[in-house]
Amino acid sequence: GTGVTYAGTTIGDATIAGTDVVAFGRDVIGPGINSSNNWGVWVHDAQGTALILQKGAALPFGNPGDVVRSMPSPNAEASGRATFRAEVWNGSTFAYSGILAYDRVNGLQRLVRRGDLAPGTSAPYLDVDAPAADPQGRLVFTSSLDTHTGYNVTGSYDRAVHVLDGGVLQTIAKSGDPAPGFAANVNLEFIDGAIVDDAGTVYFDTLVAGPSG
Repeated sequence: GTGVTYAGTTIGDATIAGTDVVAFGRDVIGPGINSSNNWGVWVHDAQGTALILQKGAALPFGNPGDVVRSMPSPNAEASGRATFRAEVWNGSTFAYSGILAYDRVNGLQRLVRRGDLAPGTSAPYLDVDAPAADPQGRLVFTSSLDTHTGYNVTGSYDRAVHVLDGGVLQTIAKSGDPAPGFAANVNLEFIDGAIVDDAGTVYFDTLVAGPSG
């Protein structure tokens, strides 16, 4: 709105893709700005800078009253798309966490959300973590799986890593899978920290569990 400006002198974790696509998040200050709406995420490309979403703004999908209360800086992609994790609330009730995407043609869209069935499993997502993206638009993210309604490998909640590429979502590793390079009966347990490089190779951290001795 009129009189609203970026706050401070730094931006939050800007990402760059291609020659001219930058995505970033930033605090804002000015008339009508308070703790419920003082953050936004933007993408800049050859057409200029576009506001993707302001904290507290109504979403164009989901239930009436759904708003985003938390979102980190987005990932930039060479196509001009930006992707990010968001926590969605309805009034004082937490609704879901999910991964949202924006581009100038399709606007704001939801790619994945809590409650969706994780591909290759019998469990829905309990939570999804912030995605990482390569310049070509491959997304990788980790998740917690709802083992109360699905399977339970670890005795707590299971973890998984997923890749979304060309509209196809896959689970590439999950708790209970054999740990590559380890002895027989050694399995993946807690999975976290997934990233993807420019060639599309996925890397992630994991604890393993198996027989002792």
